[in-house]
Amino acid sequence: MEELQTCLDKVQDDIFAGRFKQADETVVEIINLLADAAGGFPPDRLPDFNKIMLSVLDARQKNDYLLLADLFEYKLKPFLTKNRKDKPQ
Repeated sequence: MEELQTCLDKVQDDIFAGRFKQADETVVEIINLLADAAGGFPPDRLPDFNKIMLSVLDARQKNDYLLLADLFEYKLKPFLTKNRKDKPQ
């Protein structure tokens, strides 16, 4: 999960610095990491995860990098924090 957080921070930094090619490469990493992490999410939270990911993919297809950075910061990061596998019970 730490690697995912690092990638999310990196992609946001790249977007705000105008390094869109690097941001795209990191988005691919993030999607691969999320595919691995998704199996650990509670089943009742998967619809929320899917909505976030559809928004992320839509923003990426439209090359709307600012929206992408916002989705990562305000939707995906809070979701991941709330649904961490290693979170104390």
